[in-house]
Amino acid sequence: MAFVTLVTACGGGSSSTGASAPSTVSVAGSGTAVGTATSTGAGISVAPASFSLQAASKPAPATTTSDGPIVALTRTADMPQDASPVRKRTPGVSGSLAYVNLDGLNAEKRGVVARKTRVVANESAAIPTQVGLGRNIDATATEAATAQVLVWNDSPGKGRIAAIHFATPDAKGVRLGVRITSLPLGTMLRFYVAGGKTMIEVSAQQLLASIQRSLDAGETGEAAHTYWSPDLGGEEITLEIEVPPGTDTALVQIAIPRLTHMFVQADALSATGTLGNAAACTLDVSCTHAYDTESKSVARMTFVKDGDGYACTGTLLNDKASSGTPYFLSAYHCISTQAEASSLVTDWFFHSSQCGNGVLSDAARTVYGGATLLLANADTDTSFMALASTPPPGAVYAAWIATPPPIGNDAFGLHHPLADLQKYSTGKVIDYFSCIAHTTDGNCTFATAAPSTARFIEVMLGQGPVQPGSSGSPLFTTSNGTSVLVGQLFGGAASCTNAIAVYGRFDVAYNAGMSQWLNAPAHPRIPIYRFYNTDTSTHFYTASATERDTVRNTMPKYNYEGIAFYAYPDGATGATALERFYNTKTGAHFYTISADEAQSVKANNPAFNYEGKGWYANVGATTGATAMYRFYNTRTGTHFYTTSAAERDSVLQNSPSYNYDGIAYYAWTAL
Repeated sequence: MAFVTLVTACGGGSSSTGASAPSTVSVAGSGTAVGTATSTGAGISVAPASFSLQAASKPAPATTTSDGPIVALTRTADMPQDASPVRKRTPGVSGSLAYVNLDGLNAEKRGVVARKTRVVANESAAIPTQVGLGRNIDATATEAATAQVLVWNDSPGKGRIAAIHFATPDAKGVRLGVRITSLPLGTMLRFYVAGGKTMIEVSAQQLLASIQRSLDAGETGEAAHTYWSPDLGGEEITLEIEVPPGTDTALVQIAIPRLTHMFVQADALSATGTLGNAAACTLDVSCTHAYDTESKSVARMTFVKDGDGYACTGTLLNDKASSGTPYFLSAYHCISTQAEASSLVTDWFFHSSQCGNGVLSDAARTVYGGATLLLANADTDTSFMALASTPPPGAVYAAWIATPPPIGNDAFGLHHPLADLQKYSTGKVIDYFSCIAHTTDGNCTFATAAPSTARFIEVMLGQGPVQPGSSGSPLFTTSNGTSVLVGQLFGGAASCTNAIAVYGRFDVAYNAGMSQWLNAPAHPRIPIYRFYNTDTSTHFYTASATERDTVRNTMPKYNYEGIAFYAYPDGATGATALERFYNTKTGAHFYTISADEAQSVKANNPAFNYEGKGWYANVGATTGATAMYRFYNTRTGTHFYTTSAAERDSVLQNSPSYNYDGIAYYAWTAL
């Protein structure tokens, strides 16, 4: 149950036995053990790994292979990166503040929390660890109910503003599930905690782009239209909504039917003190320098699945061109849908400040924005994504090789068991496994190295167990003196010594589809940034990060709306230049890919100052490119451009002053 109150005030702005290799492992789709596995040699019975599998069609065969190890790449401060959504919070900018307070967890749900935070001997690592419970919110369950709660006041930016404060007792953090039906152009959403000095700012454009990714992936229903807010720590969070001047607040059609009550600290900004959820025999990565480079490629993942919060582990991957594209590898049984990928938050350098002290390092950084799911393959338990926001400077794009690791090779893994600080495991590659996915059950047996049958690697971990939350974590071995990734964690038992762990084979997944991204030629695209001018109700686009930062930091009337799309920096790929003009009468910019239109503007419109070429895109449709929809605003005499079909439809439905011009050109929604 939840109850709501309104306050009109200025609230502020925003251990187990050892084991030898089992000959057959029985598994259950529910994540519970269904039998025992027996060694063919030592005769020691061990608890089976209980892998969570989902049925999937076999991927089409491919023949592309890597021609050698792809080396690691370190992300430096001068590599392209979007502006941080973390902004200084200015006190006194919120409107009337509504309070939605949920009751405390009942006995049943408190029991769920207790079970999820308790370490269990021989616990399977083949499931994401649950870190949050979904809770329904009656007071804001529908658009109509939310509209009743929102009370709008004038904002300092001459628009309108309203805010809702949500609280769920005893939570370690809160993530709001914001279901979006309609948001006017220029709308900004902000999330903060009471008394906080910072806030997370997200534009309507970014929210609609997230929804568009889910729709493009074929998803439907509530999950496809839901944005999951960041977790800022503590038992409360405030959602603030600001619309620009002249906007009808009735066009804000959202609902917050559910929140995730986090019971594990899940954000590097808020996780303080000790964590220490993992088993005592796990190995702290801060106690060795052997994996310093690889450690920086591994991130703790938190995400939302069916309203509940979960955690796994993932790895940043380099590509053959060393383009800096933030490709990210984890497990299919962690993230298998675009809606889940859109809720992804990654924590980098999430390790202890000193060996064994259990205190989070000051270096830890959190990256928001979700990801685009590129490949979801149950046959190799692979989830391959591109992060929507780039990792922090110092992060490493891991090296990899698309060939199977030799039997007997030493190997190591890096992971976040039970969402804890980063740990490491060491062992040997001992065989290949054939693990067959079924709807309700499955099994793993020995197999030859043929990728058609053996899609998994069996590893004997001599030190450091894996646990829930370790899922999706990388397995590294050595090739030509380089530590290279060869797989991601599928399952295993949380035994402190000589445990078996099974990893999906990277080389098989690479040849089944990942190669089209990781083996792509070196023609990296660049982000195009978008702003909304609240004075003129117009949009500004730029390919320059320097110009972006200047506008963001010195021109408060421009609301930064994030990355709008991606394009090429030059014509090396055969793309066509966009010509940029500045209209001295309206103070707005005009962009065109048409050489004839550009020439006409130069010849006939003296108020338009030519500013040169902005970026390069495609005149016609091409594989992988997305249509750029163009509108003409009859009220302002300016143009608006978007690659989002959801945003296009919203403008067509709600903005009668915008005349639709059709498709202007084709750009891209990812690097």
